[in-house]
Amino acid sequence: MSTPVSAVAMAEAFIFQKLAGDTTIAAAVTATGGTARVFEGHAPEGTSTYPVIAYAYLGGADVVAVGGHITTSKLRYRVLAATPSADKSTIDVLAQRIGQVLHLATMQFTQGYINACFRLFPLTMVSVDSGREFRESGFVFEVHVCEQNQ
Repeated sequence: MSTPVSAVAMAEAFIFQKLAGDTTIAAAVTATGGTARVFEGHAPEGTSTYPVIAYAYLGGADVVAVGGHITTSKLRYRVLAATPSADKSTIDVLAQRIGQVLHLATMQFTQGYINACFRLFPLTMVSVDSGREFRESGFVFEVHVCEQNQ
């Protein structure tokens, strides 16, 4: 993965690296010899192997100090495990692991660091796409990003 250059890019690199790098999550969302099924936004059209994890940027705010210096960007992300299966317990277990991996996690980058990541609240939903019912379970997180040299 290339080196991120903005607060949003750092937050998304952090989420992907933490989730894809966790052995429990990787075992659930990685095909033999393949890459982790952790996607920004949603799973690509034609995805046939589940479960998957998808994360999406919801918005955020900067913390501005005296003189206009941005000290931290507080960015909110929805992170959900999804499967077309009616077996909701499978993704609930995966969602709990997502919460354990990301809540209070940190990460250092060349251009800054993730100072904190907080689980804000749980989400569970059912959606329909092309006539298939998908069950989704996960959380909304707030990722605190501190960029260097702002």
